[in-house]
Amino acid sequence: PYYVAGLIAQESSIDPRAISSAKALGLTQITSRGESEIAKEQPNWPRYPGISEMSVLELKLKILSGELNPSNEWRLNPELSIRGG
Repeated sequence: PYYVAGLIAQESSIDPRAISSAKALGLTQITSRGESEIAKEQPNWPRYPGISEMSVLELKLKILSGELNPSNEWRLNPELSIRGG
């Protein structure tokens, strides 16, 4: 648990809505490439369509407006982000 807590603190500053300049999302900062690998193991986790084609600014605006949220993108869901990370 200490390792996971340290990872989350380092990667996202414990912000479940964090987004990096590389478009990594969530507590554990999963990139689109990492997400595609996890999708093979977790095909039923919610995925927002077209997310990999969006710019960082588009993603930030969608997160701030609530359009992109934990119910439609697993990386923004704290529990799933930790499991995926």
